[in-house]
Amino acid sequence: MFCRTPQIIGFVICILLFALPGFSDSQQNINSQFRVPALLRDRVDFWIDVFTKYGEHQKIVHHRLYPQVVFGILDFTKEAKELDSIELARLKKAQEENAIESIKEALRGLADGKKPSNLVEKYVFKSMSAIRGGREKYLDVLNKDLVRTQTGIKEKTIEALKRSGRYMHFIEDIFVNEFGLPKEITRLPLIESTFNYEAYSSAGAAGLWQFMPQTAKSFGMRVNKFVDERRDPIIASRAAAEYIKRAYNRLGNWPLAITSYNHGVTGVLRKMNQEGTRDLARVIESGERNPFGFASSNFWPEFLAAVEIYANRQQYFPGLELDPPLYLSERRLETSIPIQDIIRQTGVSSEKLRLANYALSELVWQGRAPVPVGYILRVPENYASQLSRAALKATAEAKVNTRSIPSSLVYGGANHTVRKGDTLLSIAKKYDTTVSDLIALNKLKGKQIKIGQVLSVKTPQKRQDSAKWTSMDEPSSVVTKKSTSEFTPKPPKTKFYRVEKRDTLSSIAKKFNVNIDAIKKANGMSSSNVKAGQMLKIP
Repeated sequence: MFCRTPQIIGFVICILLFALPGFSDSQQNINSQFRVPALLRDRVDFWIDVFTKYGEHQKIVHHRLYPQVVFGILDFTKEAKELDSIELARLKKAQEENAIESIKEALRGLADGKKPSNLVEKYVFKSMSAIRGGREKYLDVLNKDLVRTQTGIKEKTIEALKRSGRYMHFIEDIFVNEFGLPKEITRLPLIESTFNYEAYSSAGAAGLWQFMPQTAKSFGMRVNKFVDERRDPIIASRAAAEYIKRAYNRLGNWPLAITSYNHGVTGVLRKMNQEGTRDLARVIESGERNPFGFASSNFWPEFLAAVEIYANRQQYFPGLELDPPLYLSERRLETSIPIQDIIRQTGVSSEKLRLANYALSELVWQGRAPVPVGYILRVPENYASQLSRAALKATAEAKVNTRSIPSSLVYGGANHTVRKGDTLLSIAKKYDTTVSDLIALNKLKGKQIKIGQVLSVKTPQKRQDSAKWTSMDEPSSVVTKKSTSEFTPKPPKTKFYRVEKRDTLSSIAKKFNVNIDAIKKANGMSSSNVKAGQMLKIP
């Protein structure tokens, strides 16, 4: 149904016609820890509607602090088929402005004590009855600009659910069997990235779990122009599971741990301590007292909506079929190999190889750089023997003189070409290793090295593991995937901070008592612009 008229009356009627009954048994197959509490039921239902009922050409007009208080729907589905993108955008903007002004006019009348007379005033009055208070609640909406619109994402949700099938079996295995976490948490990418394994955000986050570059590196992921492990669903999922487990250990319950993925552990702790409670639902529904911004306030409700949708996807989208799961074999490369050689020698198509190796950059796929040494290459499992033969052949054909391999093309910077002024001690410090490790790794007879000599500097596995799991907020204890014991890691030399809605680089610099330029340099920023949700390294 299309609400053709720009007057508010038209789209208020729509909200009555769009309303659909919920699914009474929607919580049956969900872990009790992730069932929707009564206090959040209406808010979660709002997000379920956003994900499953309304599409890209429909807008919900609602209250910013209480999104479940809906003023109406704007529907441009018919116009989207008739107008070009520019004309459609103009129409959407004009009707949205008209609708909001009509709502504000109704609110002004109600604030003045006027009895609701027309359809708009009656519907606004009815919607606002869910909020306690007298005339002041209408004034709050006007004075604090609390009328907001939300575009539906039904189409994106359908595609996200389909894509989830490719790697969900891997992700669930990591979360449940390796880290002992509830499987419901694996639904989080539905709201983080819509299960887009190749996603890049405008803020610089990437992959299924939307890690920022510096945060990813602090979790042991490689991010360079050849490989971006944030886009590796398996590696990134292990990092996400480690973060979430740490957050739970620190914060003590799932609502706070999940919210910390958007707001940071330290930020959540600070604000909940200010409130003197660990009951997130009560804080979220406290209106003006809620210390979180819009995104963080709704992160847990959106997640609960995602859990419910995933568990009942056939009810929300009858006939929906997930992409078939990928079953893969992998091999760590002992030498760099051009991607075309791999395709030719294994017989795997480029398309199938891409689905198994999202972390490789376009430089590699275009043949401008080889697949780096040390990269864990994955192929469909029925090509395992072909991959082994190709890898062994490439290793056998590799030149004995490793100086022919540029150190920049070695995965993780595992090689170092000796330059003038280098010593084993300076090289060891640069790569966070020891002189004795370098001597043993390169089978050196002494400490003498020559300019041009190529040294292997790959960090020993034990050192890698201890450095790998540096948390975004450095929780006080971590349970490793192979042990149930806890340990307290050393505080990091640097901190990470997730940008909030009203933050500026200047306010962040003042908060941490550091120079703006220092923050920009630490994060490779060319401007002072920051966006909500962006993770910054604080030097």
